[in-house]
Amino acid sequence: KKVANAGHSSIRDYHTREGINSKDFQSFGIVGHPCERFMNAFDFLKKGGGGNPVEAAWAKKVVGDMTVDEFVQKGIPTSPHFNFRAMWSFMLLTDPSTSESTMGVDNIFCHDQFKDVVDWVNDQYG
Repeated sequence: KKVANAGHSSIRDYHTREGINSKDFQSFGIVGHPCERFMNAFDFLKKGGGGNPVEAAWAKKVVGDMTVDEFVQKGIPTSPHFNFRAMWSFMLLTDPSTSESTMGVDNIFCHDQFKDVVDWVNDQYG
């Protein structure tokens, strides 16, 4: 049995997973404040990139022992190793034939509204 997992999955990931029909359940996304997201991404790099050897080597080379102030002053790099993907990209579905996008989730919450998320999930499935 295939089960949807938590993490940084986009709605497209769920729509294309084998054995899952996303129309069978209510979906939601949680977005974080850009400053909190930046600090989390910086902290992730400072801690070695999550154990991936390629990310760890990149993080050590680019971030090393810098403070966040030094990192910002140096210029924030553009790299797939610096996980700062736009939040909308997790929740929109784009039709490849028309390039038109539609909302792919039923509800969106801010990270600091976690109690609202719990209440909404309980209302849907409780």
